[in-house]
Amino acid sequence: MHYFDRRLKRQSQFFTSFCLPWGKFQFKRLPMGSFTAPDEYQACMERILGDLPYEHLATVFKRLQRFDVALNTKKCRILRESVNYLGFTLTPDGIQPQANKVEAIQQIADPANTKGLRRFLGIISYYREMVPNKPALTARLNRLTSKNVPFTWAPEDAAVFRSIKEALARNVWLAFPDYTRTFHVFADASGRQIGGLIIQGKRIIACFSRSLTETQRKYSTMDWELLSVVKILKEYRTMLLDFPIVIHTDHKNLLYPQEISLRIKRWKLLLEEYRLSVE
Repeated sequence: MHYFDRRLKRQSQFFTSFCLPWGKFQFKRLPMGSFTAPDEYQACMERILGDLPYEHLATVFKRLQRFDVALNTKKCRILRESVNYLGFTLTPDGIQPQANKVEAIQQIADPANTKGLRRFLGIISYYREMVPNKPALTARLNRLTSKNVPFTWAPEDAAVFRSIKEALARNVWLAFPDYTRTFHVFADASGRQIGGLIIQGKRIIACFSRSLTETQRKYSTMDWELLSVVKILKEYRTMLLDFPIVIHTDHKNLLYPQEISLRIKRWKLLLEEYRLSVE
């Protein structure tokens, strides 16, 4: 398949204009590198193929031929129940870390220096949504990555190192969102980190956790929990916006604070964009 398969309407060609020393030019077909090209091409494929059940492959191939769409057989995978993509395994039920990647992480030996530790923490950060409570687990090891702290690997550090690998090995599944159901956000906070879950029924949609900055650690408990809600909503804005959301918290007046500082005002403006209720 090629983006150049798709012709652009004349009124859209203007937006692809570019200048060269020998003149001005416009694309007549969908160009590679355009910010909207992947979305447009995917939408085009859905318009062409959306009404066809996947088992009717012969019909699919005829339809593609009819619309002059070329297939690269080396890149085609037909009737797959799961797909490995960028270190994750995607199935109809959800997403989880790719098994061979998890196994490789389990084989990583204790780091001998700061560089090795940073490499390990970078890998874990990539799978942070699959490691609930990640900031608390990695806090001790993060301290050793500081330039002002000499690298000394203690038994306590080794225990934390193992616990992080064990947390990833639990193979947490994240389900895909169901936009016919309400999202439930469970937010929590402590003096050093914020976090939460997005859930639909018994299905975990997303895990979130972040360390607090030195300034944020001076906030009140109420502000910590409100910050946790704000960060979760911002992180998953494209998934949550315009859909009903229930916030679960111990502070029922969390979204209606009495103290209105500039910071709280900014947060309230952000919260007003969402369809929120509190339980």
